[in-house]
Amino acid sequence: MKKIVIVTSVEQTLNAFFLNHLKFLKKKFRITLISNFNKDIREDLKEFKLININFSRKINFFSDIINFFNLSYKLFIINPNLLLSVTPKVGLFCSILSFFLRIQSVHYFTGQVWKNKKFPIKNIFIFFDKIIVFFSNRILVDSFSQFNYLLINKINIKRKGSVLLKGSISGVNLSKFYFSRKDRKDIRNKYNIGDEEIIIIFLGRINKEKGILELIEYFNHISINNNFDEKIYLFLVGHQDDDTLINYKRNNENIIYIENNDYPEKFLSASDIFCLPSKREGFGTSVIEASACNLPVICSNIYGLIDAVEDKQTGLLFNIEDKNDFAIKMKMLIENKGLRLQLGNAGRKRVEKYFDANKSSITLLNYLQELI
Repeated sequence: MKKIVIVTSVEQTLNAFFLNHLKFLKKKFRITLISNFNKDIREDLKEFKLININFSRKINFFSDIINFFNLSYKLFIINPNLLLSVTPKVGLFCSILSFFLRIQSVHYFTGQVWKNKKFPIKNIFIFFDKIIVFFSNRILVDSFSQFNYLLINKINIKRKGSVLLKGSISGVNLSKFYFSRKDRKDIRNKYNIGDEEIIIIFLGRINKEKGILELIEYFNHISINNNFDEKIYLFLVGHQDDDTLINYKRNNENIIYIENNDYPEKFLSASDIFCLPSKREGFGTSVIEASACNLPVICSNIYGLIDAVEDKQTGLLFNIEDKNDFAIKMKMLIENKGLRLQLGNAGRKRVEKYFDANKSSITLLNYLQELI
């Protein structure tokens, strides 16, 4: 059985995107996972060979050098047939090492950290991505609009690059993400929210790049300036990356923060509208998870998200710089239950057709098998 090594900066990436893939890949490959693992490693991962390296998302020159040589030694010992990397820093490390160790390598682009940076930082990060492309044998990109964005920025992935199916790194587990009347009732009872009251939900990493500050500002704006028939709430569900939310409770008691948990589908079922006002996104997995739960979505019209939502069919796109554009479209969804149901139902059908997690995993398996 051939050997494959999958490298990510943090375990969260494996947990979010690779659990289903691993079920299929293990049938054909001996798998080693290299990452900065949590203290409490998920049971799903323990059947594989795990190697911990203390990668960090941010640049730390001294520790990055140590980690580079540590990874080099591990790969030399394992001598895999294929190396798959996800996240920028390990992508840079793996692409360079794969070239010198003569290992077939694939890097998965899931968004560009440099999108909203300025000169010279932006140019440095673009150069790093060019190095990744140069040294990697193949490149995967999780959306067509991101693929085009890379080309526009002179990162030439035309020969080596591919988008699998309709995009998305992992698709959606349709047996987990679906509308549940029971979950809707249970969650609303827990927070004392009536069935006809409106819940807008954000699901994902809570930080400034996800547009959280704008979302809170927009929510406060429409709450104050509109006299809706029903009370509206904002659920923020996910891990807080920074101090973005420190003062939010002072602004509006109807904004409820829910720490990252293993049951996001329950909160999606409890909600009426999904909102992702992100400033940077490779694809937007949380968008298609929301659609799978029959939720209408409202998202910023940036690359990545324009692949996850079909404008005016499964949701509405808005200009993140335009508060009025957001307010008009959010008001439209709050006041029109029929439209919410129409968009949500269409979203579920689209996810079933294009983003089934099992189809995604089979396609990735076939792609990797063809390489070795």
